[in-house]
Amino acid sequence: MSNRLRDLRKEKRLTLRDLAEKVNISYSNIAMIERGERNFTSDSLIIFSNFFNVSTDYLLGKTNDKNISLSKERIPSANDIDIAFYNQHGIVTEEQKKEVESFLKYISSREEK
Repeated sequence: MSNRLRDLRKEKRLTLRDLAEKVNISYSNIAMIERGERNFTSDSLIIFSNFFNVSTDYLLGKTNDKNISLSKERIPSANDIDIAFYNQHGIVTEEQKKEVESFLKYISSREEK
């Protein structure tokens, strides 16, 4: 799994320091994960999965399929929204989560027509 993180980082032509800055995880933590000296935390796994747009199973070495597949019936939850936006924008307010959820439901219903 450490190779997958390193390979994804290199595919994006990022240094360890670049990646650390973009995902707000310390350079040393990322370096230790890449060297196999430390495992992903649940938070870092989700952050890297979102950042590289790959499944957590891919990062963990459980599959060779990088794609994230979401059921059309599944609307992302408030927790998904927290995870997706936290790293880019800091903490998301409850009002912002509700707005995003409403917008996602609107898009989903529009695509069904």
